[in-house]
This record gives sequence, C-alpha cells and structure tokens, in this order.
Amino acid sequence: MQQASFPQPSEKVCVPGHPGAKGSRGPRGWQGLSGPKGKRSEHGIMGLPGSHGRQDIRGDKGLEGEKGEKDKNGWTLIARFSNNDARIGCVAMENGGGQTFRSKITSYGDFRNGTVWASNQCLGNCTVQYGGQYKSTDGFQQAECSGNIQSADKIGFWCDWDAGDGSVMIIGGGGSSCARADHEIGFTETGSSSFVDLGTSQTEYDFGYLLQVSSQFRSLFKLKQTECNGSLQSANKIGLWCDWSDGDGSVMMTGWTLIARFSNSDGKNWMRDDGKWWYDQQIATGETNDPSVNKDMISTAFWSVSGSKIKITRSDDPSHTPLLQTMGNCLGGQTFRSKITSYGDFRNGKVWASDRCLGSCTVQYGGQYKSTDGFQQAECNGNIQSADKIGFWCDWSSGDGSVMMIGGGGSRCARADHGIGITETGSSSFVDLGTSETEYDFGYNALTRAAPSQSYSLNLWIR
Repeated sequence: MQQASFPQPSEKVCVPGHPGAKGSRGPRGWQGLSGPKGKRSEHGIMGLPGSHGRQDIRGDKGLEGEKGEKDKNGWTLIARFSNNDARIGCVAMENGGGQTFRSKITSYGDFRNGTVWASNQCLGNCTVQYGGQYKSTDGFQQAECSGNIQSADKIGFWCDWDAGDGSVMIIGGGGSSCARADHEIGFTETGSSSFVDLGTSQTEYDFGYLLQVSSQFRSLFKLKQTECNGSLQSANKIGLWCDWSDGDGSVMMTGWTLIARFSNSDGKNWMRDDGKWWYDQQIATGETNDPSVNKDMISTAFWSVSGSKIKITRSDDPSHTPLLQTMGNCLGGQTFRSKITSYGDFRNGKVWASDRCLGSCTVQYGGQYKSTDGFQQAECNGNIQSADKIGFWCDWSSGDGSVMMIGGGGSRCARADHGIGITETGSSSFVDLGTSETEYDFGYNALTRAAPSQSYSLNLWIR
C-alpha cells in the first residue's frame, strides 16, 4: 500500500492500490440443485384446419332394392318389431302423401346415445281406432284407458311418465291411472326415458308392456292387468316382486307384491328414533325384487301400492308360504303406509299406546310359523289381543311394545314385545335407552341377552 500524499492529517492513510492482473479461470464448481418447475402457460389458439384430402373414385351404383309390398287397401309395410331377436325397432303407414315415418318420428328431436326424450308427457300423438286382436296383444293393455298424459284413442310419440317409464310410441292412455308409460312400441323402464339400458331388471323391449320383473321369473310369469294386485297401475310399476304361487306351485290369478323386509342381521332401520321407514322414507332401499335376501328393505310399493290383505313369509322359504295372512279386508284399499300411520304420529319418542293395541286384523297361520321368532304367542289368547290377530301399535305394562304384535298379548301372553318392530326400552316408543332392554326389527322378548334369529328375515307382502 502507498502512503497518500495529503498535507493533513498527520497520521498515515492507506488507500487500495491499482488492481493486479486477472488470474486464470478456476475449476468448474459443483452443479446446483434443480429449481422448481415453472408453471405451464395457457394453450394457444387452435390452428387452421388443413386442406381436404383428395376424393377417391366414386363406386358403381348399387342394385335397386325390391319395392315394398302393398296390401289390398294401399298400406305399405315399413317395419316390424319382435322380441325374439336383436332390438332393432314397428309400424305400418298409409302410402302416399305427407312425411315418411322416419321424418315424422325424428322431427321431435335427436334422442340418440342416451338423450332423454321427455318428462311426464308425450311430445306428439295421433288419433287411432282399434280392431282385430288388440285386446289380447302385448302393448295394447291400456288401449281403453284415458290417463294423465294421453287419452285412450291415441298413439303417442316419445312419451314418459315418472322419470323412467317411457316409449317411442305409447298405445292408449298413459300416466298414473294407465300403468305409467311402458306399454307400446320401443319401450323402456331403465333410468330416464332414453335408449340406454342400464343392465338391471328394469330393461327395454321392441314392443310390449310392464318391464319390472326379475329375470329368472320372466319365463314363468307373464304379467297381465289382472294378475298383480288387481291393476297394472299398482303392480310392478316401480321395482317390485310379485308372487303368484299358493305354496304348492300352482298359479293364482291375483298376486302378492313384496313391499318390505325386516332383518336382524343389519342395522335397526325399522326402529330408528325418528320412525323414518314407517312414516317418511321416500326412496326404495335394499333388494326390492329378491325375497331371499337377509337384509332390511323398503320398496316404493310400501307407500304406493294399495290392497286389502297382507302376508308375512320367511326369506329362507323359496315357496313364500305365508307364516301369517290376514283375512277379510284388513287394509281397506289403503297402502300399507297409510294403514300403519293412520293411528297417529309416533316419531321421535312419542309413546304409542298403554296396555292395548290401537288396531288389529284377523289372521290365519301356516308354514313354519311355530319355529319363527316373533310368532311365539300365535296360539295364546291374552288381555289385549286374541291368538288369531295381528295387532298394530301394541303395549303392555309400560314398555313392552310392538308396531305389529303377532298373536295374543298381555300378562298371560308374554306381554307385548313379540312380532315386528318390538321394544322393551322405557315406554313403547322408537327411542332405545341403551340398556339391556332394547329393540329389534322383529323377534320375541326384546332383551340384549335374548337376541332373535339373524339367519333369516321376514318379508311383508300386500295384495
């Protein structure tokens, strides 16, 4: 360092000298860590389409097809609908003038590849007159019914009722009073009204009526208007199972519709504190079309199918022999929900009775009833009910109760907790106090130490 030549101050001051010559380059350092990945930029706009390719040489003109046959009255056959082959498509149309049939049927819209064609309506219709064997022809079952969406003397195009029952051409009436909308040509009950089949027991056909039948029974039972619950409107329209057997394999003209199932192998759905499954459940839950399942179930038929009788069967009995069947007009033409809730509102802990049943129906017993839980008092005559009864909303001695008590009840007949929807917890209500006195979907003596069978369930049917 050189000394600075300043007159003042007297002490020495050091300043940097001139920089030296640049040194040689040192060796390469270690590579650093990769930095974070940058954000992708937005897509640019699509480029212009390329030029068209060259057109190939046009092929020779094909041979002209045969001319369609005319009948003696001037009709030309244009299509045929069969359920014996692949589902392709029906109709004859008068020759001459107007549109082609394709122009007519496609003028309402493009419903290919799952597009829903309607909701609670027909998009169009024409007036018709019937003749020949129409009364015995599948698809014409509602030809004399006038309904919500169409009257009897019509053929409708692209029809739907109640989110799923639909047809390309509905024959006769449609709606709640006319078996919904799946009776005709090109009809479906799978999801909403469209050409997509969801692969369930609800399916589609080229023509016919009433689709909701378990596949293994299609060949044995052909549903007709008088064969299930008295009317097609209330039979099998919403995921139901109908049973025509009388226990020995013969077929009855009037069938039973499965509406509910009570099982102790799953949750206590029928004994919820809010009583929802009895009063408010509006969605079918569980296997509605298989009586052999050992799980709780409630069908839409529980609140939509009316009748006069009920029966109870076991899930492990393939013949569906009644353990119990009511006599006379027990339901009075009501749905089961209407019947059971007509006695009062017992949701959320409200006590339903005290030392009595609020109602009852006369019954007869059969099948395996003597070995079935809940039927232990079927031959006992008691204080509040005799042996040949099923009681509704029963109680004995401040706590032993049942929604449906089977057989006698009272001090001589093991109180009242035997049947369907049983409780021994506090007063007779849906609230479980969490003690050894508990509740079950069905059974006998509602104590935790006396749990009823879990190997089978009880099916409830209506007719």
